[in-house]
Amino acid sequence: MKLNIIKNLKTRILRIPHNSLKIKNLQILKTLLLKNGYSDTLINKLLFKTPNAGLPDCDPNDQDTGEPPTQQRMVYLTLPYMETLTHKLRNILPRDGIKVATRNVKPFKSIFSKVKDKDDL
Repeated sequence: MKLNIIKNLKTRILRIPHNSLKIKNLQILKTLLLKNGYSDTLINKLLFKTPNAGLPDCDPNDQDTGEPPTQQRMVYLTLPYMETLTHKLRNILPRDGIKVATRNVKPFKSIFSKVKDKDDL
């Protein structure tokens, strides 16, 4: 149970998006665990030398500038589906940072009739 506590706290810290915050919080966690009687070798093994099941690697010796990484802002756009035009637009727009989602012009409920009879109450 004690080992899982360390692993779960580490996972929560690694879900923080910015690397400088991850490293700082892992160091704080290490200090707290040392004050609570955990051994230094166990803490280092669990916090810094174990794989992070699908989470980004975090090395306490990483030098980070503190600046968040610059990312291209993604814009989402919903367009009606048109057989000849939609595929062409989907190929062009991602280069400009636009992600395209399509929708049906004619929804299913307009195609099918109501099959249930009304109850006479």
